[in-house]
Parts: sequence; C-alpha cells; structure tokens
Amino acid sequence: MTMDAVDELEYVKLAYHETMRMDAPVSTSMTSCMSKDVKIGNIEMRKNEALWLGMQYTHNDLEQWKQPALFKPDRFDSTSEWYKKPDGGKRSPFAFTPFLGGSRVCLGKTFAEVTLRFTLPLWYHFFDFEHAEPAQAEKRPRA
Repeated sequence: MTMDAVDELEYVKLAYHETMRMDAPVSTSMTSCMSKDVKIGNIEMRKNEALWLGMQYTHNDLEQWKQPALFKPDRFDSTSEWYKKPDGGKRSPFAFTPFLGGSRVCLGKTFAEVTLRFTLPLWYHFFDFEHAEPAQAEKRPRA
C-alpha cells in the first residue's frame, strides 16, 4: 500500500478527525500568558494572566456542533448536512483544534495523522477481526 493509496481513503480521514473531536489527545492546551492587555470579544485579559483552551469544551460546543455526543465522521465532509453549525452557518475555524495551530501547532501533528492513516488500512489487510461476543455484532456505533 502506498501513501497515495492511503490518501485516497477519504472516510478514514473523516473518522480520524471525528475521533480527535470526540476524544482529543489532550483535554486542554498548554498554558500561555498574555504579553499585553487584550480584549477578545467581551473577555478582557491582563498582561501576564494565564490562558488555556479547553479542547473538550470547544469540540462539544452546542453552538458549533450538531448533536456533539454522536460519532458522525460526516461532520468533516463539506458536502454533508453535518458539516455546518446547528443554525446552518459556517463553523468557527477554532471549533476543532486537537493539535492547536499556527506557530503553536503540536510538533507531533503530522506524525500522528500519517501514522494512523497508514496503520489502520494495514491492520485490516493483515488481520481478521471478529466480535468477541456474538451480541456485539448487533450493536453498531451511534450513527
């Protein structure tokens, strides 16, 4: 299997992002401090005050995500009804930040993404999976 073939596995990418949304690698960002007084919306931050982002909160924000408790990889498919906010608007670019971004992006982001996208298809190629209990075959993920 080549990296080009792995890149064509679109649904694996969608499922990966949805998994990261539902269970981010870390629950909060690193602590940062303001270098000067700043006002963001209605929030005032003073110089040297600590700030961190709660990924679990932003990834489950009811204003940004339709039924956030459901596992819906289609949330990351721009042609899906799940792609937009509950009110039909465009989702904030900060609604999904499992690895943060910009100059503070996690150094392991690309490694994690490539490793998972390449490893999962290999598992399915080389291993046969079956349910441990027959009743599990009747239960499906919440879709």
